[in-house]
Amino acid sequence: MSSNGNTWRFLLDENLPKSLWRAMQEAGYFVTRVKEEGLRGRPDSAVFRQVRFRATILTRDKDYLRTDLFPTPHSGIIVISLPNSTPVADLVFKVLDTLKQLTGQELANKVYIIEADRVRLQ
Repeated sequence: MSSNGNTWRFLLDENLPKSLWRAMQEAGYFVTRVKEEGLRGRPDSAVFRQVRFRATILTRDKDYLRTDLFPTPHSGIIVISLPNSTPVADLVFKVLDTLKQLTGQELANKVYIIEADRVRLQ
């Protein structure tokens, strides 16, 4: 179990900054990156098939909102829908804040969307 009391496991898509990976590790989350999984440059469908039962996918890629392409069951998907102009530090803060808000929730088979002013369940 991680130091934050969670057993969640996350995979960061390659469209997210390394600083988010570091911050999540420092916060006690189990988190790997696409690169570490040997999936760099692979299609989203290949990434999904590889980790769907092992980790919640964190991504900026809105294709993951398509339930026809990324159906349940899965370990959860969190799509970060913030403007591309969002400073990296703000993105990191927003993701960590969202994970705190979701503490105790079951992420499996759910798709959360992080927006500038809220977090919503698809």
